[in-house]
Amino acid sequence: MISRLTRQNVDAVFLPSFYTYSYRLAILLCKLRGIPIIMQNDATIITDNHYSRLRKIVMSMLYPWMYSLANHWVSSGDHNAIYLRHYGVPDEKMVRGCYPVDRDRYEKTIVHNQDEIQQIREKLSWDKDTILYCFTGKYIERKNPFEFIEAIAKAHQIDPRVRGIMIGGGELTDAINQRLESLNGEVLNVGFVNQSKLPLYYAAVDVFISTSHNDPHPLVISEAMAAGCPPILSDRCGNWGYSDTVQHRYNGLVYPCGEVEALVKAVLALTDYETRKAYSDRAREVFCGQDLNCELNALMETIGRIKSEMERSPNQAKHPSPQIEGTPVKTP
Repeated sequence: MISRLTRQNVDAVFLPSFYTYSYRLAILLCKLRGIPIIMQNDATIITDNHYSRLRKIVMSMLYPWMYSLANHWVSSGDHNAIYLRHYGVPDEKMVRGCYPVDRDRYEKTIVHNQDEIQQIREKLSWDKDTILYCFTGKYIERKNPFEFIEAIAKAHQIDPRVRGIMIGGGELTDAINQRLESLNGEVLNVGFVNQSKLPLYYAAVDVFISTSHNDPHPLVISEAMAAGCPPILSDRCGNWGYSDTVQHRYNGLVYPCGEVEALVKAVLALTDYETRKAYSDRAREVFCGQDLNCELNALMETIGRIKSEMERSPNQAKHPSPQIEGTPVKTP
């Protein structure tokens, strides 16, 4: 890296964090050699809340300096942009991007497997009137799976069409299975599902729920929305906001994490077909603006800014085309 990362080889470097020693070395070399740094992360103030007071004090002193080392930032959402501003990143350094999902792959998988989707739905449902609510993720404390179970069980008592399915696995699997044994089939533990099959499950269910205590930007929300599955999201997740992935009462619902009755109310609100259909259509609509093209456009805009800076700076080395990490990038 030391010999390769020079202004003769690259015009800019993209890094996702300061976490590893190789990232830190790259940042040091870039600053010493005048190479612009582009950064992106998914951090939010919401998900930093669980840190100790001492850590927050250290972060408040250290992060503004660390984040100022990057010349350009690609923000991944509303709460991420707020986070970056909180640590001193000015708006003029930011370009709005996203944490993308491969929309084409999801759409093609769904279109070409309609029969299998119907089979999955029939297998998971009691009958044609069943409304399926899906939880996907690791069975760990941070993902808060028991809140999903309790809310579905309570909602089922009010509307017997409600049923939950859980996809995943982890350290809480035994405890989850034990809790489900005390119910009457209101929630099913499907267990592990291969990544290639997940789009089919999302297309087969009616609503996706994320109950996490702490989740900066869960991509499963975007994946479910790509299949037209409207989301219910804990407010401790970082991908909701006025122009973010989940927009409350537009394409999904956001509820206060830890308040089971609020989640029950949200579950029951989406038993209404017309509401669910409207949110489903808007989920696809919003997601279409947050796919790989969104992230590509953000990077291309950032590259354009770097080109302009290079043209304005007489001391900047001239190259035939901008490069990121040594890979030539064609620009208009």
